[in-house]
Amino acid sequence: MKPDLSQTDPLEYNLATRVNIGDALSRAAALFPVRVAVVDGADDITYRQLDDAAERLARSLLDLGLAPQTPLTIMMGNSWRFLATYYACAKAGLVAMPVNYVLAPDDQRWILEDAGSRAVVVDAQLLPLLDKVLDGPELIDTIIVSGDAPARTGGHSYHSWQELAAAAAGDGTRVGVLIEDRDAVQCIYTSGTTSRPKGVLVSHVALQIALLSNSLATRQSYGEQAPVMLVVLPLFHTTALNTLAMPVLGVGGTLVLSGPPFDPDAALDAIVNHGVTYL
Repeated sequence: MKPDLSQTDPLEYNLATRVNIGDALSRAAALFPVRVAVVDGADDITYRQLDDAAERLARSLLDLGLAPQTPLTIMMGNSWRFLATYYACAKAGLVAMPVNYVLAPDDQRWILEDAGSRAVVVDAQLLPLLDKVLDGPELIDTIIVSGDAPARTGGHSYHSWQELAAAAAGDGTRVGVLIEDRDAVQCIYTSGTTSRPKGVLVSHVALQIALLSNSLATRQSYGEQAPVMLVVLPLFHTTALNTLAMPVLGVGGTLVLSGPPFDPDAALDAIVNHGVTYL
């Protein structure tokens, strides 16, 4: 027995019934709009701010012509902008692909070629590394720079992360893209210990179940008693991203970002100053 959907708009039905990682952030922002989602140095980013930046960036990414289910390389250190970029991919139907920027440039280039990535978001301080990775304009079409960097010209299309995340306000409606539960939301490459790294694709529904399971396993409460998690591991790795950070955001908790590299004095200060409950 199935409902009669003949008179229902497919996109509206999809938006109302799907499992989507980007929608999960929107729900948290609706429930806890002024609660701090991420402490990033001197910046306290609320759920409303994080979700709004992700929505605007998602719309901008689509306006740049990025097609659904194509990878967006994320070459960024730990920051609230990393997380906003990840959630923007989820909202736009793109595949977030964080890369380990500690790898040798040749290894990173191999990953980009293997994934077929044509666009990258990069921190300004990592631009010299990206230049070594690309070694020419033929691999990547679009480069989005987070942070202050001198204007660049050449074979690539350069854009400012800040401008993209502040644009596309429109009429305030949310990004509407038909995304299925089992569409890929992320691709993280293995370490390649014995051979070349392998891209691990994870769907929206699989990741959502994993995030809920991690929250339950670590006894994180939802709502007023939500956790405060100190994250010192790199967000480009699945442990920091999927085991630590995202489950906390799923229950309305607060992430405190410190490092990498790990600084024990800074970590201790963060624990005391922000009331960290999980490490």
